[in-house]
Amino acid sequence: MNMSEPWPTFPLDLRNALENRLPEYLPRQRWFGGKARQIRHVHVAELLPLPRLDQIAPEPSESRRSPESATIGLSKPLACWLAIVVVDYADSGREGYTLPLTVCPAELDNDSRYRILRWTSPNQCGWDILEATYWEPFWWALICLLAGHSRPTASAPPSEPGFVVHTSAFSPTPLGRFDPQDIRIFPGEQSQSLAVFRDRFVVKLFRRLEEGISPDWEITCFLTEQRRFPHVPAALAAWFYMRPDASKAIAENAIPSTFEAAVLLAMMTTFQANRGNAWQCMLDELQSYRRISLPDEVIADSQTAPSNLSCANLLALAQETPPPPWGQIFASHLARTALLGQRTAELHLALAESSQPTFCPEPWTPADQEALIADCLHQLQSSFSLLRSKLTQLAPDVRALAEAVLDKEGEWLLLLATLHRSPCDGVKIRIHGDYHLGQVLCTEDDFILLDFEGEPARPLAERRRKQSPLRDVAGMLRSFHYAASAALLAASRDCPERQKVSLRLLFQKWYLWSAAAFMRGYLQTPHIRQLLPTSADNLARLLSAFLTQKAAYELAYELNHRPDWVEIPLRGLSDLVASEANRWAKSG
Repeated sequence: MNMSEPWPTFPLDLRNALENRLPEYLPRQRWFGGKARQIRHVHVAELLPLPRLDQIAPEPSESRRSPESATIGLSKPLACWLAIVVVDYADSGREGYTLPLTVCPAELDNDSRYRILRWTSPNQCGWDILEATYWEPFWWALICLLAGHSRPTASAPPSEPGFVVHTSAFSPTPLGRFDPQDIRIFPGEQSQSLAVFRDRFVVKLFRRLEEGISPDWEITCFLTEQRRFPHVPAALAAWFYMRPDASKAIAENAIPSTFEAAVLLAMMTTFQANRGNAWQCMLDELQSYRRISLPDEVIADSQTAPSNLSCANLLALAQETPPPPWGQIFASHLARTALLGQRTAELHLALAESSQPTFCPEPWTPADQEALIADCLHQLQSSFSLLRSKLTQLAPDVRALAEAVLDKEGEWLLLLATLHRSPCDGVKIRIHGDYHLGQVLCTEDDFILLDFEGEPARPLAERRRKQSPLRDVAGMLRSFHYAASAALLAASRDCPERQKVSLRLLFQKWYLWSAAAFMRGYLQTPHIRQLLPTSADNLARLLSAFLTQKAAYELAYELNHRPDWVEIPLRGLSDLVASEANRWAKSG
């Protein structure tokens, strides 16, 4: 094999070696969702070739190349593919993933952090197979693919496995000359990898794949073409994959549309200047409070105040002004948080303004309420079961908290049972589905809302289902709690006890008044009440159920992915049951 020429095909021996290596490689990747499952077999179902850099545009001269540009230590590609990987589990489950690959000679001393395997070909040449998302030319090839000619898909299925579509917002413009400095890579997301190109485009590569209409592409397109909402990036282009046998099924009407048989691989949207995501902005703000030392009398007065807040009390607090000193300390933050609540309500109103069957609002019914209760119970029981199985792995103080939460399981059943006795009204609409501070970008004076994929662990059909907008509200409230808890964990590791008490109080009040400000901005947005339960008590009940569902989901996630953070959802569940169960039982 000539090392100076691109490979015409991916060698079968290498493909087999890759399949044998992946069961060990995949569980170490953050985007891999099957860490808690036993892999039985990995199959490389497809290898979609991407255009070589020298087939698209000349490379920059060495004088223009930055020392850090070739992140994985490779300047010229021999070949680059997007592998479609199918993972079969011992429990009979199956998942699909994308794995961008590039292949280069082992003699180049490539960075081992990005090496999937080292392979020796039949002619004794050494080759490194590398994860290509860390490499700027891969993203350049993907951008050129997305910005190229789209193939018609509405009237006839595509003739090739991969096809590109564009929206009306896409405008063909010359990309110019490739320069690695034009591309900023963000490879470490949970279910996707990202790159920003010249502060013009954002390209998102989906790592976990599901056949069917992607809610991220569907909702972003709706907010771009049907109901232009200025606080989300505009959808421009998408790359889809279709199994070879799907075209025939579409032609025979066995599958109603191309997009129901296709898998979204990547999408491109507009880039909007920002200061970072709201999660990091909030953590930075909380970090700044470490300089504040509260007076002893403020700490003493707060010892008699409740440490948690029911949803009914939160709705009441949303109409109040924070008392001293909290109003002064948090003034600018609370104004921004109220604006985020307003933008969230405006998003929900935009998603509800449609007569299309997949978007038009529908009434919230007793059947929806029963489904919510069943999902909450299932999520609690499965998360508690997982927690019991991992109790011995937890630190002693976290284990004690976990045992206290598990001891309250009967109270959770009582809490959820009260929902049976009080049917709620309102409507269900398409929602964000995985709404938290990490899905929001901070601009200088506003916010940009991102990523409509939904919770990655849930089935695609469920993520496309219409739901109460209060589920998004609960997700953001839980995210405020996460931010305060994460900041406290980081800040209190090495500080005196007096300062630890002060920080605990500061962050607790930050969370309570942040939640109240967000609810105030949300509920005061004109017309949003038309989407919600008319009764304040029912609104509080429904919001509490969604908070329970979210916190239980977070518990399972942290147990499987970030054990050091298990304490955060445990405290969230502990506070919820303490603040809600008795009130629900008395008012039910």
